[in-house]
Formats: sequence, structure tokens, C-alpha cells
Amino acid sequence: MKNTVYLKAWFFFFLVATIGGAAAGAVVGAIIGAVLSGSNIPLPTITMVGATVGFLIGLPISYFTFRWSIQRFILPNLGADLESKDAERTESPLL
Repeated sequence: MKNTVYLKAWFFFFLVATIGGAAAGAVVGAIIGAVLSGSNIPLPTITMVGATVGFLIGLPISYFTFRWSIQRFILPNLGADLESKDAERTESPLL
């Protein structure tokens, strides 16, 4: 497999995980900020809670994006590489 396949898989993983994580973090952060500020919680506490929850929300987004990227870009090419190597092995005589 060429390095361009790995680069493409990494690029789409990075792009989708970053945008997805930022969007989910913005939505969840806005909800948490509204609820906690309405409850008269101090701003440093809201910041800490929002950062922690944002990190936890980003973990499954990153995981599922990684799986998607591998299944979409790496595995199809890996299967083709294995088939071509298997064909080479069956065509060459054994010594």
C-alpha cells in the first residue's frame, strides 16, 4: 500500500473528528454553561465542568471516526494487497 492511502485516511479522520468534536463540544458546552450559570455556579467551575464534559464527548467521536476511516480507506486496499500477494504465491513454484 502506498503512503497516500494512509495520508488520506489520517486526513479524513483528523478533519471529521475535529469538526465533529468541535460541533458537539459547542452544543454540549452551551447547554452546560446555560444550566450551570442559571444555577449561580462560579465561572471557573463552569469552565472546568465544560472542559471535562467536552473531552468526554470527544472520545467516542474520535473512536468512531477512527474506525470509519480505517474501514473506508485502509481495509479495502489491504484486502487487495493480500489477494495480489496470495496470487503471486500460488503462481510461483515452490523450491
